[in-house]
Amino acid sequence: PYLSFVRFNDGNNVWIAELEKDLITLKKETMRPCIHVSQAWEEVWPRVNEGSYILKHNGIYYMTYSANSYESPFYGVGCATATDIMGEWAKYDENPLLQNPGGLVGVGHSAMFTDKEGKLRIVFHAHKDKSNIHPRAMYIGTVNFENVNGTDRMRISKEYITPKLLQ
Repeated sequence: PYLSFVRFNDGNNVWIAELEKDLITLKKETMRPCIHVSQAWEEVWPRVNEGSYILKHNGIYYMTYSANSYESPFYGVGCATATDIMGEWAKYDENPLLQNPGGLVGVGHSAMFTDKEGKLRIVFHAHKDKSNIHPRAMYIGTVNFENVNGTDRMRISKEYITPKLLQ
């Protein structure tokens, strides 16, 4: 098992490490950087790559991550891929995959799950409106993979739903 996490070194950077059998302790000798701020869309304010989530699909690792500050309307979700979870990660040229869908701002910190119909979903937070960053609200979108020149590319729908609290 592995853990991806943020380290602070010239901004927030995503690192990865193997876990010991106790699933709590990092194997420190395996710690290595995965991604750092390297694309123009990530350099709005401040230098942040964070909130990583890793999914394996058809033998490829897909990492979603957030860039910029959660306070920024330009906070968004990008994607990087690797053939080996401890190997080199390559960011998509077309990043961000999710930023301001339907006018939402401050979109980030995603995770994925498969719903009861078998659809891959992405859950993320965003500001409730354009003038207030708190409280943030949760939204759910749909993830698909599109074959582009023999390679599956992650795509995130621009449509989303807002979960309702049942009482």
